[in-house]
Amino acid sequence: MLAILIQDAERESVTYDIDSDNLSLLCFHAISLQAFQIPTSGERNPFSLQQRIDNDTVFAMATLLDALCAFIHDDCGCISITGSGGKTTALTALALSYAKLGKRVLVSTTTKLESFRHRDYGCDACFSDERVLSHAPKQGERVFYAYEHKDKAIAPPLSHLKALTDLYDVLLLEADGARRKPLKLHSSRDPVVPDFTTSTLAVMGMSGWGQELGSCCFGWNQELQRVADDEAYLYLLHHQNGVLKGAVGKTLVLCNQAENTGSETMNRLAQSLDAIPIYFGSLQTNILRFRKEP
Repeated sequence: MLAILIQDAERESVTYDIDSDNLSLLCFHAISLQAFQIPTSGERNPFSLQQRIDNDTVFAMATLLDALCAFIHDDCGCISITGSGGKTTALTALALSYAKLGKRVLVSTTTKLESFRHRDYGCDACFSDERVLSHAPKQGERVFYAYEHKDKAIAPPLSHLKALTDLYDVLLLEADGARRKPLKLHSSRDPVVPDFTTSTLAVMGMSGWGQELGSCCFGWNQELQRVADDEAYLYLLHHQNGVLKGAVGKTLVLCNQAENTGSETMNRLAQSLDAIPIYFGSLQTNILRFRKEP
């Protein structure tokens, strides 16, 4: 569904849902731009960021997945998903979104994830060996490819993944690991983002807010009692080993699990990034609460 919010003269907000299942990505992108821009202004929205937050109109002009696809658009050849707090959910959800657009989609990893025998990735075919190289995917087909080791799916050779870019419209790669924690501080070994990546989706889990970093942030070995507050999220946004480490190509920060994130927090994090777009929302409910783009 494509959701559009309109404010009337009384500043009351009304949300309209438009069925977008049959709209092409190009049509959606045009609608999104039209909704955001004002002919007499260079601003993307008639209300300032602070106005929209203060009046609880930090609102998506579309569902989260539609907005992600519209932003990535022509750079969807190989999407590497890094960070923590929703990578696998993003992998599966985006695979479905692109398949609905008629794309041939490959789902894989450059690190490791759960085996397809233990988790449903919604794929039409699954491969754990070189037979994937001779498979001819159909439009709208989702294919899972990773080697198997015990109960895990582990990275196939990067040379295979690069070769498969010629067969698939979209490669979706989980390129990081965080042991199910909402936040991550990277080491020298990760993330593993291939040089043929065309777009990077860097995920941060907002569900970590208020928890001790020692328990909610993978790789955190500093002040174990420090709480994940606004300052901690800013630290992870801008640190060289933070969420944007290794990003290649068109890059977007997704603050996932943001159902209960306060408007002041969204404002502070958004205002701190100038060159990189940042979205706040929930992959689980497909809701985009707010986005800021350069």
